Amino acid sequence: MTPSSTKLGTRLVAGATILAATVFVPASVATRAEGAARVRAFTKAGGTGFAGDGGPAAAASLASPAGVASDATGDVAIADTDNCRVRYVPNRNVRAFGIAMRRGDIYTIAGSTCGSSGDGGPGTEARLSFPDDVAFDTEGDVLVADTGNNEIRKVSATTGSISLVAGTGVAGAGGDGRPATAAQLDGPEGIAVDAADDLYVADTNNCEVREVPGRVGVSAGALVSGHIRTIAGDGTCGDTGDGHDATRAELRAPADVAVDDHGDALIADTGNRLVREVAVVAGTNFGVAMSPGDIYTVVGSGTYNPYFGDGLPAVSDASSLSFPDGVALDTTGNLYVTDTYGRGVRVVPAAGGTTFGMPTQADGVYTLAGAGPAESPTAGGTARDPLVYPARVAVDASGEVFVADVGNNSVELLEPPPG
Repeated sequence: MTPSSTKLGTRLVAGATILAATVFVPASVATRAEGAARVRAFTKAGGTGFAGDGGPAAAASLASPAGVASDATGDVAIADTDNCRVRYVPNRNVRAFGIAMRRGDIYTIAGSTCGSSGDGGPGTEARLSFPDDVAFDTEGDVLVADTGNNEIRKVSATTGSISLVAGTGVAGAGGDGRPATAAQLDGPEGIAVDAADDLYVADTNNCEVREVPGRVGVSAGALVSGHIRTIAGDGTCGDTGDGHDATRAELRAPADVAVDDHGDALIADTGNRLVREVAVVAGTNFGVAMSPGDIYTVVGSGTYNPYFGDGLPAVSDASSLSFPDGVALDTTGNLYVTDTYGRGVRVVPAAGGTTFGMPTQADGVYTLAGAGPAESPTAGGTARDPLVYPARVAVDASGEVFVADVGNNSVELLEPPPG
């Protein structure tokens, strides 16, 4: 959703046909959880602007940050969208991106003014156009969804230089089977990188999800490294295809993508108010039996309902997402979803137990944080639930959950309740 300050609320939404849910008996009454997580500002909340480089992240100002990512060491990258920059908060004292950094302070690693320039030079001298998301590769480099420029770019952790990874800078479609830098994208918003350095792109306005393999032969058959292919969506914006070949299915304005350890892609099918999964191997995920290459709904009913359906199966008539804009997975396979207009962060546990202090069942959906939509009795937020318009979500190796909150102009950190 970029530019974040102006595009919020412009996407068309429509219902979708879903698979029937299995019988599910919740452990407790299926009502909305009241703020299972505490919300703490990771960067300065409220207001808007650009300030704070070289000082504590908690005092820094951002402008409609839409994307956040965390690496294995706990370093955090932020798509500071309306500032047309990428900011970085290290979790250790380190020299990275050509900058001597102190733990907990914030630095710009890419972007200067809004525009399009700079490939091959220092990231801090480049011009970006409303970057919507960020992701780390295995070398610690930061990938950037340079959404307004219809490109994916990379900032080297070693040198700080910026380079083009995918897109031509001109909005369009096509290019599968060719180098990604010769293929066109249209408003790509969300990105993810897996353990093999394969890049996944939510090609939002083309209603597709695409992949650029990082190594020859990894999850892409004969496709060579650096070439691009479509893994979900047929280029038609719509809501069909569940249970069938993902590349013949329809998506509607997919805004984000995450990848699990098997290579399955989880997609925020935003315009359809769903989260869907493209399976790589046969099995049952989030309570849904899947075949390789096919696509399935795993969260949501496709229709809006101010009653969230907490404690019920993630795929059920009562489970509702209003604008799922971000998806992320933790190391145990739990799925996190930001519901922007629902003003909350939801979680679908991979196994039963306790999640952020809540008793939870596998494959149910629960509200982790947030006040809920305008119709909710808790709308308006509380001191404990100050999320306004959460966009993307990231989970680090220790299980800490970071949320890019466009409405608060901040990145928030979700913490378990005390006790």
